[in-house]
Amino acid sequence: MQKKYKYRKSPLVEVTFQVNFPTILAIDAQDPVDFQKIVMRKYPNYDSQTEIRNEVTVNVANTKSDASFESKTKRKLHLFVSEDQKWKITLAKDMLAFSTTDYKYWEDMEEKAADVIKALNDAFSPLYYTRVGLRYSKEEKKHH
Repeated sequence: MQKKYKYRKSPLVEVTFQVNFPTILAIDAQDPVDFQKIVMRKYPNYDSQTEIRNEVTVNVANTKSDASFESKTKRKLHLFVSEDQKWKITLAKDMLAFSTTDYKYWEDMEEKAADVIKALNDAFSPLYYTRVGLRYSKEEKKHH
């Protein structure tokens, strides 16, 4: 069995657990009040943002560099943040991301993420998940 590590100072800047699911229109139709009621004790700070995804299309078959730029999609993001600002839930109509800047060990992250997924299931009951992922940002080593 592989040895497990518990970091005093993690080399990871941010760790994110994300699930994608088929669009739930209720998340965009109104503020996610029921979800907030479930998570607000641990994530009391709320904010919302509108994410705009842009697309650049380049025609490589043409000898001229024809490029077009257009705004493609808008998506409302609901942010729920812990009091210490180290843990964040990002909820959109088709995904939930749970991230931390205070990663110490997987079991801690897993336990908190399970609670957040339970809150999502209780508030919105997604039928299934289309993607489950874990990503991390590592500290860049500075070269002198």
